[in-house]
Amino acid sequence: LLHGAGDLGEALVADTRCRAVNFTGSVAVGRRVLKLCAEQMKPALLELGGSNPVIVRRDVDVATAAEGVAQAMAQLNGQWCGGPGRLIVHDTLEDELVSAIVERFAAMTFAASTDASQEGVLGPIAHRSHWVSLHAELQRLRGLGGQVHTATKIPESFARGNFFAPALVTGVGMESCFSECFGPVCTVHTFSSDEEAVGMANAVDGFVLSTVYSRDIDAARNMGRRLRSGMVMINGSSFGFDTGETGIEPRFSYWGMAGSGEDGPMEALLEFFSGSRIVGVNGAMPGVG
Repeated sequence: LLHGAGDLGEALVADTRCRAVNFTGSVAVGRRVLKLCAEQMKPALLELGGSNPVIVRRDVDVATAAEGVAQAMAQLNGQWCGGPGRLIVHDTLEDELVSAIVERFAAMTFAASTDASQEGVLGPIAHRSHWVSLHAELQRLRGLGGQVHTATKIPESFARGNFFAPALVTGVGMESCFSECFGPVCTVHTFSSDEEAVGMANAVDGFVLSTVYSRDIDAARNMGRRLRSGMVMINGSSFGFDTGETGIEPRFSYWGMAGSGEDGPMEALLEFFSGSRIVGVNGAMPGVG
């Protein structure tokens, strides 16, 4: 485990003794990693960023969608690559869904990072500079006319810590919300047709995870197939999902500006890191057992 800044990372990636690279981080650094790897034809698995969309169709059970969105925003205090960035909701449901999610925010609590493993319990943001950047993002969205909806109370004893209340932001144009903030902030946008929703989601050039909420699984699958993300979840986030018909743990893929390559089960990682491997044995030789 090495600690350091960009110069250390660059030295590691460029070193010929490093045979493959698995990087999780920003798009800007991912580009640099990929360029360094290309010079040596070195395989690179990149999990980068993108403002992940959550599409809520008109036929949804609002309580189910609200619970799923709130949990996904709170997961790892919003600091995970599949966290929701844009909530794309049918225009007949916006007020009801926003109110339902905010109700769930109100039931959440804060705790020290060592005690924040339970559902509905939030820990601190990883470091102060990121905490500052999240507040700056809310301020930017307010400046664009956005209305911030939040309800999780930060205890007085945590007032000096890096705690940040999950927030929905309404009233901001989609064009201002393409960048991932990597925290529990999600903008809200409305649509009137499935085609419009897919177009809004795909306005970002690649994102790690998209989610579709609907009672109609076939319709949700149809939308999911058209979304430009490596992973699509239906009626839930990426943890604790049902593997469905196959029972096989899926491989997680990254596309566009969200990265490249795939990971997931151990088999995928072994294939990526093993390089050359035995692919067959011809036993048709005398004495071969």
